[in-house]
Amino acid sequence: MHSTPSSACLEATQVVLPEGSYGISADVPFHVGKSTETKYSYLDTGRPVVVLDKTDVVPEQGIMHFQVRVQVLSHRSFHRAPPPRPCLLPPLPLFIAYTHSDLTISKTAPSYLAKLHHEEFLDLIQRLSRLVAGSCSPD
Repeated sequence: MHSTPSSACLEATQVVLPEGSYGISADVPFHVGKSTETKYSYLDTGRPVVVLDKTDVVPEQGIMHFQVRVQVLSHRSFHRAPPPRPCLLPPLPLFIAYTHSDLTISKTAPSYLAKLHHEEFLDLIQRLSRLVAGSCSPD
């Protein structure tokens, strides 16, 4: 029966490559398990990850020297978000003014009544806080 020393362990090394990499190969001086994964981050289309697994590795040995060869697409081929269109900027102040204005015609409209109730509620809270602050202050 083969026994492994207590200092032997499993070592996994991950190499995250640039977005758009292809033709990935890893040269390691000894036999390792090689696999590839895809790592996603915020606003990313996925970056390839090379995972090298080696069992029965003594900590002093580890996976120290290896080489990863990769081909990367030119920076012109990456998909970028288009810049904001200048034609969208002039209507922006009009849209902001429209959303912040009260265009109710009727004083019985639900939106108008809700706004009145909200203002009355805020006024009541303000009066209560002044009353509590006045009763708690030392004379």
